[in-house]
Amino acid sequence: MEYFDGEQIRRGRNLVKSVIFIVLIIEVLNIVYFTLINGLENVLKKLIYLVIVITLACLFYKGYKWAWYVILLMLGQDILAGLFYLLHQAGIIMAFNGWLMLILTIIVASVGGIFLGGSDSITAFMKYQKSTKLR
Repeated sequence: MEYFDGEQIRRGRNLVKSVIFIVLIIEVLNIVYFTLINGLENVLKKLIYLVIVITLACLFYKGYKWAWYVILLMLGQDILAGLFYLLHQAGIIMAFNGWLMLILTIIVASVGGIFLGGSDSITAFMKYQKSTKLR
């Protein structure tokens, strides 16, 4: 049985909850914004996307570290797509370049992965969650 530091687990739990809260807030704001801009044409697609994000957030909280990477990629894609849309509408970017968005998504995911992998408290919380699961 592995020893877990209670304070480190508490900090990790708080960090994980904060990340999940921020991701869900951004996804909800994304749905509201694009519904106001585009109408109801893609709302079902966005709601299914939100359900997937909520499911991945639950898996992340239960200790599955890979779920964080998937959430981060989805969130990064949403943020960058919104940014490129605004820049395109403003006339700053005349051609929407998908390769640039892909490269920026990979950079965002790498930075998030380094943050997640480098945090001892999140790692301790993940190990604790994995060890306390019902078998």
